[in-house]
Amino acid sequence: MKSNLWRLALVSGLIVFLVASCKPDDENDTSIEGKVVRSIYIDPLGTKWFATEKGVSSYDGKTCVNYNDKDGLPASDFNDLAPSSVPNTNILWLASTKGSVMTELADGVIMIQTTYTTDNSDLRSDTVFAIASDQHGYTWIGTNKGLNCIKDNADWITQEKDVFSLPITRIGSSGDGWNYFATLGGGVARNRTSVDGISAASTYEMPWAGLPSDHINALYIEPVTGNQWFGTAVGAAYHVGTETKKNWTVFNNSSGLVNDQVLSIAGDTDGGIWFGTHGGVSRLKESVWTNFTELDGLANNTVYAIAVDMDGSVWFGTSDGVSQYQLGAWITYR
Repeated sequence: MKSNLWRLALVSGLIVFLVASCKPDDENDTSIEGKVVRSIYIDPLGTKWFATEKGVSSYDGKTCVNYNDKDGLPASDFNDLAPSSVPNTNILWLASTKGSVMTELADGVIMIQTTYTTDNSDLRSDTVFAIASDQHGYTWIGTNKGLNCIKDNADWITQEKDVFSLPITRIGSSGDGWNYFATLGGGVARNRTSVDGISAASTYEMPWAGLPSDHINALYIEPVTGNQWFGTAVGAAYHVGTETKKNWTVFNNSSGLVNDQVLSIAGDTDGGIWFGTHGGVSRLKESVWTNFTELDGLANNTVYAIAVDMDGSVWFGTSDGVSQYQLGAWITYR
């Protein structure tokens, strides 16, 4: 089923398209301050958090709150955000162009704890692209000069293998302890963590792996299987298992993908896989592709981030605001 079927439904009046600002009331009219939304996190209370080029914004369904350097953050330009996996904490990590920031969420408000830079820590670079925590309490920080890690929000670790010195664009972890790091130029770096430490550093890279390119923009790890999805400028690759040379499948525009430049990937609650690209979004389920673009209600065809909400709706961070998709309806926030 291609996107033309979706457009037919649109013409038939089956789709509702709404464009909205986050407007809680007339006295406190606010909106998502940034235009370019690079990362989305949905916390346990259902609040949406957005990393943008003008700060970090939260949206609880009624009110948007914006944070930037005027509020104590080290920068206004943010690339990623992710919760800590350390038990009994409410830590939200932020990746900025001026370091990594450990904050605490208290009643839906960011409380800044520590800003880590090259001046006060072992961070390789102040330009932080990606950040994520694994199940063993390691928070991985990807910069334009390589990878760092902080254990239990306290102890710094640096991975020394050459591939870990490349720009790290995305980070993901599986339930069996494998951590995957998307690099620009070295394919996918990986290691394995346990309660006892870090081991088994290795790579997926051409020509041994089935990747279509060694420049990786996006990754998604299936939570149940641990199988991996990787997005590149020439399509998406799916890998079953952990053996470098086996079980790879590549999808591109010829397969049904709306655009070959894949920037983000996420799985939904119904078994579908979503791909954000430079030409719209695609959903793959049971070998069926469905494509959406601005003509269908998407805020912009360049999609940097995807997140799935508790109610099953899907949020998309684009280069011109945020779109939410649920039950055939689009809502766009700017």
